[in-house]
Amino acid sequence: KAYVKEEREVLMNIDSVEKAWTGYLISNEAIIDPNKAWTEAQSLISTQIDSGSSKSQVLYWISTRPGFLSNTTASVPDKVNQMRSEPLENTEVVAGSASCSFHDNCVKSELLGLCCPTKDGTMLSCCN
Repeated sequence: KAYVKEEREVLMNIDSVEKAWTGYLISNEAIIDPNKAWTEAQSLISTQIDSGSSKSQVLYWISTRPGFLSNTTASVPDKVNQMRSEPLENTEVVAGSASCSFHDNCVKSELLGLCCPTKDGTMLSCCN
């Protein structure tokens, strides 16, 4: 996880990443926050990512990461944005940073689902 976080910081400072690598980058994001990665993966188009991967493979990988919430959805403004090859704008993550997988201490405690806050609004002690 630490390596992925460090890698993400480096890649965020690069103006652009070759489109073929987008699926792999989103898959890496799933190690840190699978719910955010799920939303990002909605913009993938299989023919535009590396030929060794596909959108369905990326979505499968994300859905099998610890902390993935099966009710995570992406609110997409319109069909035009669904066909774009760039990341979606105005996309909302249901769960987002409330996900236990977003917080290192919650992950270390092997908690899953919503932690920060929980569904009833409680902030657990692992939230940092």
